[in-house]
Amino acid sequence: MINRFFFMNSTLKDYLFLHFLVVILGFTAILGRFIEINPVALVFFRTAIASSAIALILFIKKESFRVPSGLLVKLCLAGVILAFHWVCFFGSARLATISVSLVTFSTTSFFTSIVEPLGTGKRISRREVILGGLAILGIILIFNFESQYYLGILVGLLGALLVAVYSTSNVIMTHKLPSRLINFYQLLAAAFCLLVCYPFFLALDWIEIDSTFPTSVGWMWLFILGTICTVFPHIAIVTLLRRFSAFTVNLSLNMEPIYGIGLALLFFGETEHMSVGFYFGSALILLSVCLHAYWDRQKKALKVEPEGLSK
Repeated sequence: MINRFFFMNSTLKDYLFLHFLVVILGFTAILGRFIEINPVALVFFRTAIASSAIALILFIKKESFRVPSGLLVKLCLAGVILAFHWVCFFGSARLATISVSLVTFSTTSFFTSIVEPLGTGKRISRREVILGGLAILGIILIFNFESQYYLGILVGLLGALLVAVYSTSNVIMTHKLPSRLINFYQLLAAAFCLLVCYPFFLALDWIEIDSTFPTSVGWMWLFILGTICTVFPHIAIVTLLRRFSAFTVNLSLNMEPIYGIGLALLFFGETEHMSVGFYFGSALILLSVCLHAYWDRQKKALKVEPEGLSK
């Protein structure tokens, strides 16, 4: 009984820690508002700090930096996609609100259901089409009730599409290289890409340019964003995958928009208050995400069951 009690207590602590990590991920949008520099510079510093932190970890652990040239090119391309995704994510929060940025980001599952079959040859399932329709209905509602934020919504949806492409491209590489090495090269490529493309982004003038370099307090927030809100959650979540199923972890990660919107309301109050239609549309999108996770779990269970019966 005592052993069982300690086991349950440990599991509960791990589960609470997992949700604490999701809260940290939801806090990234809040930090994006605290750091008063343009989104391109913000993502550059985030990726530069995060890649440096991972490089330090690899060096301390004496892990090899070697990667086959073919995979290195793919890692760098994925890093470029990741860079543009984050620019869209933080840009959406500036063009609209943090809530809009987080809700549009949650449409990633819908875009993945389209991108993954195109990239892998997998058949589109009927259930995913239904869920896609639910997500589209939610997006239409948000557009109708928050039309003044149309540009922020479009940029946020583009960011969701980019992260769907990024996730699909990562599927193959995760089976060939350690996750820390993958993240190091992707973040390094993202930082380099934004450094090279920075003048181009400035010329576009698609958002207000506050400044390129943060204040002394801004540097502190940037360090927190690059380490505690980027490197730490990734390493910790990989560790928790040894204790929980991928389904449990992914379902918990789906709570990120909810935690993020709650934090936005807490920190920024009335500026983050949206219409009833926005929250109803958001609920439809989040429902599609949760149903997708549930049906995915069922599908995997059906595949595993015959193996268990044959033994």
